[in-house]
Amino acid sequence: MRVSVKLLGLTSDAAGFANKKKEAVLDIQKKTTVGTLLHDLALDENENLIVLINNSPLGKADALNLLLNEDDQLIIFSQLEGG
Repeated sequence: MRVSVKLLGLTSDAAGFANKKKEAVLDIQKKTTVGTLLHDLALDENENLIVLINNSPLGKADALNLLLNEDDQLIIFSQLEGG
């Protein structure tokens, strides 16, 4: 199963993101959750991340257990903090 992933303001050394690429189409197992994908991408699980799935925003807590589907498009970025 394939999903496309775009990272904004983040980097990953996972397969598909070689040479600091920010977008990749990844082959994943069926029944993969967003949480599993974040772990596989070695993104800091404690970081406040925003996940858009097919242009619908989800907070990381809401997205972690969401099952991914064929051709899903994910955009993952850090929540901005101000002062």
